[in-house]
Amino acid sequence: MKTSLNIIPDNPDLVIIALNPTQEAIRNGGLFSRDKSLWNLLIRAGIIRDSINDINLKIRAKEVCSGLHTHLSIGIADLLPSVIESISKNVQVNKGAATDLFREHPGLKNSKKIVLLGQKVVDGFSLDFPNLKKWRDLPKIEGKKAFGEAQEIEIAGSKVKIFALPFPNGNNIPNKHELYRKVLDD
Repeated sequence: MKTSLNIIPDNPDLVIIALNPTQEAIRNGGLFSRDKSLWNLLIRAGIIRDSINDINLKIRAKEVCSGLHTHLSIGIADLLPSVIESISKNVQVNKGAATDLFREHPGLKNSKKIVLLGQKVVDGFSLDFPNLKKWRDLPKIEGKKAFGEAQEIEIAGSKVKIFALPFPNGNNIPNKHELYRKVLDD
């Protein structure tokens, strides 16, 4: 069995959930260790401090999740931690993936806010929590998706705010940091 790179504290303020680890993340032993795009967005959004720039990419997730470089308790996880694939279109999310993640990481249900990165993660969560909007059903403002809109789920008696956000790279959405900042504002 493969070891998960997910790091979720017992009572996180915020958990960021991506789809799955890449080969490089597994080799590096850390999520989001391939490039700086997520870290730069989190800095620009005011979620983490720029002191993270002094830390090697391979251990940034561990540093942030240990409470360094931020005023929040942050978790970082993959919805499918054992599916190692660099091309997301090759990854399929089945019903039960989100509930499995909650079962494997009990602290997740204590999270105040969860950020779901990208369409497959949002739609995967909606399979297990039908009250969540699917990616295609996110509201639009002036013809553009209203990313960052908070929704809510209840898990084990706890209410958790859910935010749908675009993945940090691989798209041309301008000013993504402003979308990520909405997590702090809500």
